[in-house]
Amino acid sequence: MGIFDYFHKENVIQEANVKNDLKKNQENVEYRAKNKDLDMIDSYIAESGRLIIEKDMASIGVIQRAFKIGFNRAARIMDMLGKKQEQDQEKF
Repeated sequence: MGIFDYFHKENVIQEANVKNDLKKNQENVEYRAKNKDLDMIDSYIAESGRLIIEKDMASIGVIQRAFKIGFNRAARIMDMLGKKQEQDQEKF
């Protein structure tokens, strides 16, 4: 086996390793995208749900003012409550 063959073989092995690593990373990204709510559990979700029922009004602004949090966090809570509602409706 010549030097050219050796480096060609090593390059093929490295390419296979890179493709395998990319595949694993892509699977990890897809898993996290599907299960992102698991990473984003917020301590105000239950309290926000009670607040919405109590005030009979659901809005990002209401959550922001009640808990003195930013828009993005309040919006994320509203999204999570919406998903929770959809999941609950699918059960019945």
